[in-house]
Amino acid sequence: MGRKYGIYKKCLEYFWILILVTIELLQMELSCGMAKQLISMELKYVFVNWIVIALFNSILLLAIGKAWITALVSGGLITFISVVNYYVILYHGMPLSVSELRNFKTALYVAGTYSYPVSRSVLYVLACFLMTAGMSALLKKRQIAVKRKVSAAMLAVCFVAVCFGFFGPRPIKPKVTLGWSWKEACKQCGYISYLVEDVYTKAKGVTKPDHYDPETVREKCSTYQTDRINQNNELPDIILILNESFYDLHQITGFQTDQDYLANIQQIEDMVCGYAVSPCIGGGTNASEYELLTSNSLYLVREGAPFNILDLEDAGSLVTYLKSLGYSTFGTHSEPARNYNRIYGYPALGFEDVRFHEDYEDCWSYEGRMYKSDYSVYENVKKWYMQMGDQPRFMYCLTIQNHGGWEQSPEESDTVHVTEGEFTRPDIINEYLTSIAYSDEAFSDFIQYIKTITDRKVVVCMLGDHAPDFAVSLADEEYSEGERNLLIGGMPLYIWANFGLEKADLGYMSMHYVAPVLLDTAGVPLSPYYKYLMDTKREVPVIAAWGKYYDKDYEYYDIGTGSCSQIVEDYFSVEYNNIKGGDERVTDFFESGLVN
Repeated sequence: MGRKYGIYKKCLEYFWILILVTIELLQMELSCGMAKQLISMELKYVFVNWIVIALFNSILLLAIGKAWITALVSGGLITFISVVNYYVILYHGMPLSVSELRNFKTALYVAGTYSYPVSRSVLYVLACFLMTAGMSALLKKRQIAVKRKVSAAMLAVCFVAVCFGFFGPRPIKPKVTLGWSWKEACKQCGYISYLVEDVYTKAKGVTKPDHYDPETVREKCSTYQTDRINQNNELPDIILILNESFYDLHQITGFQTDQDYLANIQQIEDMVCGYAVSPCIGGGTNASEYELLTSNSLYLVREGAPFNILDLEDAGSLVTYLKSLGYSTFGTHSEPARNYNRIYGYPALGFEDVRFHEDYEDCWSYEGRMYKSDYSVYENVKKWYMQMGDQPRFMYCLTIQNHGGWEQSPEESDTVHVTEGEFTRPDIINEYLTSIAYSDEAFSDFIQYIKTITDRKVVVCMLGDHAPDFAVSLADEEYSEGERNLLIGGMPLYIWANFGLEKADLGYMSMHYVAPVLLDTAGVPLSPYYKYLMDTKREVPVIAAWGKYYDKDYEYYDIGTGSCSQIVEDYFSVEYNNIKGGDERVTDFFESGLVN
């Protein structure tokens, strides 16, 4: 009997932590509704999640020294985190992350306004804690002790496993899985991996330029003065539309169709036109949103979706600038708020009113396609525009109609067909061009609506966010690398106003230049930062996130080379000061600083 008890006690001594870690892993997955995913998740991802919790427990064990106290403390902390995470997702649509911790004081204040229903998931999490508490009592009763050298060895093994699993030369978990949806990232690799990636990407965040000097930045910024404006000047309403995958395939290859898919837009008079170069070729809507709204290049942000990894609070944006001029601000996207963490990103950028999927009414899709049509989205935008009050109005709308894939509609529903051209899958091209034709019609109809508004000045800007992914394979072989990337990255850009604009060709420009160009075209005073961007644009119209730039003659250079390398280097230093300057940030330069 004594020998059996000794074996039992020995097993309990060495294996209790395995049981504890497994229970806590289950709690964490339960908190975000992913417990069932553990069954289908690849074992290597289950392991990296498990080993992170094991590392956490090893640290506690080494610090506390007693197994039963470690189990109780660890179980209590994980239970608390799991319950908090459940309610954060319930009311915020996003899991607990570094961003939530940054806003801890605000979260505590808001928390008092909510009710907290005890769901089945919460009950399961609490039941797991009862198991942990029972195990803690058993450990205390059996007087299970763990030698300090054993605790240290456990900690070392777990630490090495975590380093290699997440950050080694060939990590088990890909360094970036958090893209458009946190649910997809958690489904693939687990919630613990999501947290590790969130901490890693936010810590890595923005790359500091090699020759960054805050004093040099401040000196350069001082050469730009603030504007004087008359408060009696009428500032125009601005409606900015970022249109999903809106692109003209004629830029990269020759072909003929039985209908002109951009016929309506081409007939709009007094249009200012150009091309905005997307930071990502063939994808990355959130990257385009970030550059468009902040006027910061993504070159300094190499990994992850911007809204997921950057602290956008008080970062400065087109939204906050227009608010400083007295604009009311409104941002909307017809998809769920959690996609690309827009539930955090839009308010952080300064939007006072945000609307997402659940706020849209009477939306519909074209035959066979799953995404809301531009036309029905614009109908909601019209309604919300009229409700915005007497202040100057800024509306930002991200559409979804043209999102891939382009094999959703029956072929007989296509209204545009390729008649001449070499395509491997003409059915995909036909559906895509049909979708673009519907965007063309919807935008033209929206402009006709704006023409009926006679008591307010209104400026409308529409541009695409990125080319469809198949565009990369369609570019003619005659193009050089520089020409190819410029043409594939160049998204159609249109600016129109109901008070008349002089028709102009803006050429190609980076997405981060669009805001100052739009404001300048609309007659809105520019901040010193926007003035600086306009000057930089004249010499370097495109600074690409993929590590290249184009000079005013559209010659193609690697970052750090060419005759404009110093201008580009100065821009990155100014941008870094804007994003990460802290107390060094030249706030007056980036904010309006307008003098009445």
